[in-house]
Amino acid sequence: MNAQKILFGMGLLVISFSGAAQTWNQVAVPTQEKLNDIQFIDDQIGYIAGENLTLLKTTDGGINWTVMSPQGLPSQGGSYHIQELEFIDASTGYLTIQSHGSVYKTTDGGLNWTAIVNNQTNQCFPWSVYAFGTDDLITGGSDCFQGATLNSYQTPNWTNLTINYNTWDTQHFVREIDFDGNIGLAAVNNEFFLRTTDGGTTWDSINSNIGNGNVLTSVFIADNDTCYAGYNQNGSGFGILYSSDFGLTWQEDFNSATFFYPAYYGATENNAGKVYMAAVPYFNTGGLIFERTGSSWDYGSVDQPVYSMDSYGNDVTWAVGDSGYVVVNKELGLLSISSPSTSFESIVLHPNPTKDILEWNCEDCIQESVQIYDLTGTKMLEFKEPFMTSICVSHLPTGVYVFQLKSDSGTYRERFVKE
Repeated sequence: MNAQKILFGMGLLVISFSGAAQTWNQVAVPTQEKLNDIQFIDDQIGYIAGENLTLLKTTDGGINWTVMSPQGLPSQGGSYHIQELEFIDASTGYLTIQSHGSVYKTTDGGLNWTAIVNNQTNQCFPWSVYAFGTDDLITGGSDCFQGATLNSYQTPNWTNLTINYNTWDTQHFVREIDFDGNIGLAAVNNEFFLRTTDGGTTWDSINSNIGNGNVLTSVFIADNDTCYAGYNQNGSGFGILYSSDFGLTWQEDFNSATFFYPAYYGATENNAGKVYMAAVPYFNTGGLIFERTGSSWDYGSVDQPVYSMDSYGNDVTWAVGDSGYVVVNKELGLLSISSPSTSFESIVLHPNPTKDILEWNCEDCIQESVQIYDLTGTKMLEFKEPFMTSICVSHLPTGVYVFQLKSDSGTYRERFVKE
């Protein structure tokens, strides 16, 4: 990496990061394993997967995570690592295991898994999976003795999909697959994408322009024909890759350039259309999370390298990475606002609904702070006055809000209606 490139990247930094990145809050989970993938089914149920067959589950929006003991996966003695999860609902899901020859399916929310035996193709090493529905999948990986392969599984048949690209290197496997209608993109563990326009039957190679010897790490189809991809260029990267023509041509987004030169990994898009991407810096420890705001990218530092992201709601966004590291962009007390606290019997909100003044009392506690949030988790008001017992909400738009009071006894949380 030459000095000219470093100086150019530092120059771009001045004009590229005009906004302030969000704060990322660490969530305690019962593992120290490297975490490879996260997926939320809805605003309550989510899964995290990682090394040594680590599988975590939450049923309360991510406040609490439990270690699952999945039955039916290969022996732990083989040091197997779950690479990718793909749930289609709370019960049915699929996963792939690094350097293992089978895709696994669950129909009971991850408690029990069954191998979907593939003795009809030569895809010995499945890595990625994309589910159109139950028993309707495309899996990506590599052949037993050559590179990238894509298979279709429609029970009970496996089919080799046509790839107009050949390599004899088994390390050129398909890392990630994404679809929008009949258009699909696959990131290969080298400098090429694969692209289909017929729902996956045939795939053509697309050059990413990152150079020979460097590898793609992820691909993500956003909206308005825009696609994003991550890559690792010998441990670094210059800018997030993007395409504005549904993956036909690719270039680096200079608005994401930073002197940290990170390797870019998994991406997600929230329901409001904001795109996030996990990254690992080349010139620093820890991790980075990029977020696209308008035409620019902001980024924030986190304590560990991060590799996968997912969102639920308007903008509750998660990232996972090394050493059991899990972070979210919301205050932890707001992750389950659909289940308000009722443990403080002495605190009562009134009137509810209200047009202007919301009142309460905290006779049996030492009040520390009061916050008002909307249902996306955005903080609308905050006060740190220990003796206040009412607040004016007349200026808030009509809707449902969350009142939160923190005290020496804990946190009280209740919803109210602003008329």
